Amino acid sequence: MRKLLLAFAATALLSGCASSPVPLSEAKYAPADRVFLFQSPIAEGAQITIIRDGGSIGMACSIGAYIDGKLVANLDMKEKATFYVKPGEIMIGAAHDGKGLCYSGKGIQERETIVKTGQHKVFRIYTGADAELDIKPSSL
Repeated sequence: MRKLLLAFAATALLSGCASSPVPLSEAKYAPADRVFLFQSPIAEGAQITIIRDGGSIGMACSIGAYIDGKLVANLDMKEKATFYVKPGEIMIGAAHDGKGLCYSGKGIQERETIVKTGQHKVFRIYTGADAELDIKPSSL
């Protein structure tokens, strides 16, 4: 019973915390075996970098990064990956990997963006104070 109460107390304390942004220069590149698509530069293309926040929320869970509904990388805390895309309208997304405690039942959280030739946009995957996963543009 005591262990159950301690686990509940720890969960309650952590649920009020949000993840913390990681500057682009401080994020580490995800290993190549966890980056799957859009890795070759495109003539007259654009770049998108996705960074996963740091902090204690969801630290044991891998987060899937998505471009146009395709899983492009699995990111751990404070990791980033850069992708080469064609200019135009693109959907950027993030979702829990679906394993064990990491499953949220929510599916992919997505944001629409438009990239122009030669542009480099940065997005961050974060967890809000409500423990919900999301992705948004970043100026870091």
